[in-house]
Amino acid sequence: MKNFWICLLISIVSAVSAQESTEISYVCQEMTTPEAPFYISDEFRQGDLVWENFRDIGDQNKKNQYIPKGSIVYTPPEFVEKMDDSENRIPVKVLSVPSQENEDNIRNSKKRRYNSISSMVNTTGDRKRVDAGSVGWIDKKSVRKASDFTFFVTKDSPLYKTKDGVSLNDKPITLSMSDGKYDIERCCTPDSYQGVEKCFDRYKFIALGEDSIESQFFMNTDKLECGFFEDLTPIANRIVEPMISILNIVRGEEPEAAIDELELLPAYHNWSTGRPKLSRVEMVKVPLIDGQQGPFGSYHYKPDDRVNSDAYLKPTSQCAFLEVLKKHQQQCTSPGCQVHFGDAFHQDSWGVHGGHDSGECIDIRPFRKSDNTDEGFSYKWGRYDRDKTKNFISILKETGAKTIIFNDPKIPGLSRDSRGVHNDHIHVCFGENINKVQKTCREGLN
Repeated sequence: MKNFWICLLISIVSAVSAQESTEISYVCQEMTTPEAPFYISDEFRQGDLVWENFRDIGDQNKKNQYIPKGSIVYTPPEFVEKMDDSENRIPVKVLSVPSQENEDNIRNSKKRRYNSISSMVNTTGDRKRVDAGSVGWIDKKSVRKASDFTFFVTKDSPLYKTKDGVSLNDKPITLSMSDGKYDIERCCTPDSYQGVEKCFDRYKFIALGEDSIESQFFMNTDKLECGFFEDLTPIANRIVEPMISILNIVRGEEPEAAIDELELLPAYHNWSTGRPKLSRVEMVKVPLIDGQQGPFGSYHYKPDDRVNSDAYLKPTSQCAFLEVLKKHQQQCTSPGCQVHFGDAFHQDSWGVHGGHDSGECIDIRPFRKSDNTDEGFSYKWGRYDRDKTKNFISILKETGAKTIIFNDPKIPGLSRDSRGVHNDHIHVCFGENINKVQKTCREGLN
């Protein structure tokens, strides 16, 4: 166990003056501040890239490094004086960076003529990736407030416990806020100490249990480099609820699964108005084992590439899809019951598969009478099992899925096409803004 609490300070801190060998008593008072203790890196006018320029600390004209979206950064006290050296940039030190493996999977995805996922990374040129501890300049508009994120300890980290013995390794962690400001304790020496008041701030953090606050702890701003932040994964608050739901579903099969093992494709912002407008939320890849083996016995057919870059869905949409897989596996156990799913997110500009631009839709083959062979087939063929397929579609409808396209005319309540495109697969969309889809993600299926 790592003694995380040594990074923390108790409410009244005592220290020994090196000059006088006398005890200094700090008295702490609760208050709020608009100043964030650290930030999460994003991008400014970089298009659909997953990185931002990281400029040399000694020469801002040198863009010799890049910083991935989702890195944790802060401005150390010794850099505060540098703030006046630029109107548009801030000097920072990197506390943590996202997974190299996830970035490599984006880099190694299929190359396409327009807007390929791989191009989100493969434009870094000769720039080197930053590490924890790197220092440099980044654009002020490329960072996001810590209060917009929830934090999770990464899977392979040491065991972190607060001073009162609560483990942080399996808890969502947030900064405590009041009226849009950060809750802190400002700790100061008495005015009588050497005639000069000395103060520092401690930010209040909350470790969340299933239904309530499980523990609270404070972090001194000069303790940010104690190692804890290097082991944190930030998840945007807008997707944290479905991400936790996905993790809980996956843990039904893989109890040791961690949220940092879920591969995220960062959000995309449009800067045409001078402010970042969310054009695409983060998407998460369907968890796959050994290449094409999916959750609950499912199978990913005809992947676009070896890194399954065609298996991303919006978090709420994927959460609902996983609930479908889970319930179907419980109900259908005979040969021919394996779910075969194909394309999920595909940009329309790729020109290879329309109707999947939203990140809410996925294709699923109809079911077979007695085999799980990886071969496409039409509902008109003898291998087709209408009863299995009809039962599966009824589960899809339970989730609140708004769009279900399949051409079998004997299954009612579906959309169809006249060209036969959907003779061999079901096209289903789990709209993230549909209340019933959201409820499915929160509460599961009965």
